[in-house]
Amino acid sequence: MLKLINNLRNFISKGAAFLIWFISALIAYDFFIHGARKLDPSGWWAPAFEKWGYPTWFMILIGIIELIGALLLIIPKVRYIGAFFLFIIMLGALTTKALHKIAIEEVVFFLNILTLLLFLFIYEFKKQSNQ
Repeated sequence: MLKLINNLRNFISKGAAFLIWFISALIAYDFFIHGARKLDPSGWWAPAFEKWGYPTWFMILIGIIELIGALLLIIPKVRYIGAFFLFIIMLGALTTKALHKIAIEEVVFFLNILTLLLFLFIYEFKKQSNQ
């Protein structure tokens, strides 16, 4: 019976590790794409940042932070740092959108991403603290 319980724990542990990796990879991909697009001063994001009252350099800074955060998300030992950076970026995005009349669909989107990033941060930070 003890062997069965240990096998079940190992199976769940491996499943959780894969799920964390998969979620991290999906989020990293999305932030990498959006971060890279923010590096183009004449791209799609430029008019949006201008409309919100932010200078072009700020858009590029956000893009760089998103790229770094995305890269950190795929490295298990520093995943929590990437999750933290991206969580802060998404809080800023949510605040900006709220000041400019956000749609309910966007609120749900932001809350989902914020929840996943917070989960990744707590899970990975706790895991790194225990090692």
